Amino acid sequence: MKKSYLGVGLLVIVLAACGGGDGDDTTTTQAGGVDETTTTTPTSGGAGAGGDFCDFLVDYAENADFSPVGISPTQIEQTLMGSLDAINQGLELAPSEIKADVALFADAYAGFVDFLGEYEYNFLSIPEDAFDDPRLAALEDPELEAAGQQIEEFCGIDDFITPGPSGPTGSGSLPGASLPEDFPPGLEPPGGVVVASVEAGGATSVTFDTEMSSDDVIAFYTDLLGPPTQQLDEPKGALWFTEYEGVTLSLVVAEIGPNMTQVNVTLQ
Repeated sequence: MKKSYLGVGLLVIVLAACGGGDGDDTTTTQAGGVDETTTTTPTSGGAGAGGDFCDFLVDYAENADFSPVGISPTQIEQTLMGSLDAINQGLELAPSEIKADVALFADAYAGFVDFLGEYEYNFLSIPEDAFDDPRLAALEDPELEAAGQQIEEFCGIDDFITPGPSGPTGSGSLPGASLPEDFPPGLEPPGGVVVASVEAGGATSVTFDTEMSSDDVIAFYTDLLGPPTQQLDEPKGALWFTEYEGVTLSLVVAEIGPNMTQVNVTLQ
C-alpha cells in the first residue's frame, strides 16, 4: 500500500513538543504543542482559587525536558504516558471555571496516545488511511485552540499553548510549498521536490518526492546520518531519530511507487 509520510511528520511534531524521552519530565500540551520559550508568572489565584493549577502549569513549562524524542517505540511510549499523566494531574487541579477546557485537552491527548498505541508506538507501522482517524482530527479541533486560550487568559500566561497543525498539511502549507529558508541544505534528498511544508509546535516538517530508488535514498542518508533507527520491507522504508547540527531530527524514507520515493524531514 502506498503510504504518505506527511502524517508521520505531524505525529513527530506532536511528540517533539511533549517533553523528554525518559518519561519523567513532562508537560501539558495542546495537541502536544508547548511553547517553552514564553512563560510568565501566573496572575490568577495564589494559593487555591486556581493558583495551584496555574503554578503547576508554569512549573512544568520551566522544568520540562525538551530533549530528543525517544529513538525506540518503548521510549516514545514512555514520553507519551508521562505527558498524559501530567495532563491528568492538571485536570485534577483545575478549578471549575476552566475544568471543562482542561478536560478537552485530556480527552484529545488520551485519544492520540490510544491511537499510536494501536500501532505499538511504531511510526512505520501506521497505514496511510489511519491518518483520517477521528482521534487525530480531534487534535485539530478549533475548540481545542479556544480552550487553550481560555487557560492562558485564566492563568495570565501569554503564548503558553501553541495551536496544532491546521488541516492535513498544517497552517499555511500546501502541496508544492517552498523550502523554509533555514532548512539545512545537506538534508535535502538528491532530486527532491518539496510537496508539503508544515510548521507547528516549534517544529518544522518538510516532505519531498524524489525519483531516486528507495535503496539509493536510504544509502544517501545512511552515509549522512549513520544506520537508520528502524527499517521496513513493505513498503521499503527507513526511519531515523537523531541529532543533526544541534537540533532534533526525525527523518522517514518510504517507497511510494516503482520510481518514486518520499522523504519526510522533521526538525525540532
